[in-house]
Amino acid sequence: MKRGISVQQPPVFSDMLEDLWRERAKRAAYRYRQDADRLTDVLAVHPPYARIEADGAFAIRTARQRSLDSRKEYLRVLRVFVDLVTHGILPGEDPNSDRSAAAKPHE
Repeated sequence: MKRGISVQQPPVFSDMLEDLWRERAKRAAYRYRQDADRLTDVLAVHPPYARIEADGAFAIRTARQRSLDSRKEYLRVLRVFVDLVTHGILPGEDPNSDRSAAAKPHE
């Protein structure tokens, strides 16, 4: 069973869309690397015995959450890009939807 509906677009439009999402993936990867590096730095600054202090715990929690959020966004953007390039699924389409079923009149 096919993952989604493949939509044929003019080559110029497809290339532009792929380029747009490729750049978004690069930016999301860069932000994730920055946030992961920041978490590593915060963990290095706050030794294990100091992590129970309010400032250390807050800094670690904040850096960890930013790293997790940026990783989640990177994976989301990467998934959109891969679906677009490999399956022809346009961003915003539900890959599990069946357009032919949606187009049928209700009985």
